[in-house]
Amino acid sequence: MDQTVSQPKTVFCTLIDKNDRSKYVCFTQKRAGGLSIGLSNGEDVWKADLSEESLSQLKKRLLLKSTEDYALKLKGACRSGRAFVSLQEDGAVLHLDSEPADLNVSLSKLAALEGRTELKELLFKMADILTQLDAAGPVQSPGKSPQKKSMGGITAAFCCRI
Repeated sequence: MDQTVSQPKTVFCTLIDKNDRSKYVCFTQKRAGGLSIGLSNGEDVWKADLSEESLSQLKKRLLLKSTEDYALKLKGACRSGRAFVSLQEDGAVLHLDSEPADLNVSLSKLAALEGRTELKELLFKMADILTQLDAAGPVQSPGKSPQKKSMGGITAAFCCRI
């Protein structure tokens, strides 16, 4: 039997730096040969490109079956507040709180021009997703109210799946 399950290609969530409580947007993008993970505080961008080999090692340690499972684990950690970031001198570390330190992901700070380009792409990707969600109408579970929230004309969806 052929079953198609919608898996996230991109995950967006927010997390904090536990030292100074500053907020960051965390984003992932599946790409040929691996997965990109990025962080931004709106000014600077940090990014890691995980190869299929690196992902394979992470998946084995976390007992996951796929890259999508890793993205879902990250999304769940963000939602529950277990994921956090710590800044280093020239990079950042993404922590999945309850996981061993060897499962943390080190991200490199992008140069200013590259960071601005990444932020621009991220902003338009988020706008496209919100437009698609708005066009699709509110997401509803049986007996529950819509899972979208309107804020001054902006419709926000939390931790998106594409």
